[in-house]
Amino acid sequence: MENEICPVYVGFCDSDQEIVFNKEEVEAITWVSSRAFFKACDQATNTPFELFSPWSLMEGRLLKATSLISQLLRKPA
Repeated sequence: MENEICPVYVGFCDSDQEIVFNKEEVEAITWVSSRAFFKACDQATNTPFELFSPWSLMEGRLLKATSLISQLLRKPA
């Protein structure tokens, strides 16, 4: 069993903004729409997110249940 903190941050930025990350800590990253990600978190198979870690999908389900994320998802796209 792992014993670590899994912080999740929600932010907003321009979609053409360059992503800078520590390649020693992160294997891969990609931009996805929040609606598509949260929808995938509730599916039995998460295509096209099958390569996402199980932890990110679990965190996505937890986040989707919060009032802040629920309000954001109700706004028009």
